[in-house]
Amino acid sequence: MKQEDFLDFKKGADSTIKQSLKTADGEQLKFREVMWFSYRQSIEHDCVDDISKIVEHPSQVWCRYTGSIFEPWKKVAVFRRNCSSSSVELHQKYTTPLGIKAAKLKDFKSLSQKGILPQYACDFYNSLVADDNVERDNPEDYDDD
Repeated sequence: MKQEDFLDFKKGADSTIKQSLKTADGEQLKFREVMWFSYRQSIEHDCVDDISKIVEHPSQVWCRYTGSIFEPWKKVAVFRRNCSSSSVELHQKYTTPLGIKAAKLKDFKSLSQKGILPQYACDFYNSLVADDNVERDNPEDYDDD
């Protein structure tokens, strides 16, 4: 992966996704109890004819609270009014290379010079930059909710 492959989904989601999710029946979505999510398609089982078919659900999310294929899917209204998945604007998450601690970078370069690292990996490790302000985890990468 390259740096431009990392996208910022949070900004796009904040502008298009509802904060409080409810099923089409008006029931509050209980994420911890959902067993199945379907984002694009689902396999629906017709109990009368005893057949299964794939049904497409573009721009919709469906869920089931049990592991049973006989439980009907519940439609969840995810997008804000006049929004859809196609209206989400995604931008690069990072515009400059992320750094690693200077001591770690020094270790990588030392291992590279001693021939301990595989040759194909040396270019990658030598391209890294140091940043001593790097914390173990970046708090911006996690959602408090």
